[in-house]
Amino acid sequence: MAGLKARERRERARRDPSLIKEHGSAVAYSYWLCRCETCTRGNRDRQREQLATRSARAERARQDPSLIKEHGSVTAYSYWGCRCDECRSANTLRCRRWRETGTKTVMDLNDTEEI
Repeated sequence: MAGLKARERRERARRDPSLIKEHGSAVAYSYWLCRCETCTRGNRDRQREQLATRSARAERARQDPSLIKEHGSVTAYSYWGCRCDECRSANTLRCRRWRETGTKTVMDLNDTEEI
């Protein structure tokens, strides 16, 4: 089933519900685009867990700044939730380059220009 577009996968799953092996899973919600109550609830619960994990990580970094090895990096901004001026500048540059190039890849920001 590789190569099927999202709409085709969704229609196929509607015609043959046995394609979705486990309702409530990330695959059922994301790949098969199932929006039944079980899948929607499972996705909502996963989102809440991820938010709690990110919030706890950011709080740990605020309590112990030595956890962030390199300020001024996209990783410090996105993974650790650091919002110091250096990390915000790195993320701003990443967003600017993404808009210019249209790619979502994290570029080498060691050659940063003045923002």
